Amino acid sequence: MDLKEEDYAKMRTENLGPSVLDAPSQKSVFQPYVNIIVKRLENGDLTYMEAIKRLNRVNPKKAQEIQEKHQKKMDEWDDDED
Repeated sequence: MDLKEEDYAKMRTENLGPSVLDAPSQKSVFQPYVNIIVKRLENGDLTYMEAIKRLNRVNPKKAQEIQEKHQKKMDEWDDDED
């Protein structure tokens, strides 16, 4: 029994067709909240870590985008110091 859940899902799809139950769950994105967090970050009312933590719950992609931008800035500062 070395099968994983993905293997069972694949077998179900092959034998029974696609199922809503096997589809990845879709998180709803509350865009006005995301906009408020981004604006507060830009205004300096929130730190990057606070913004990322709050966005991670409602829009992980946006949180990752902000984290990557922040990391890029940090890398540029490190390069400037060298």
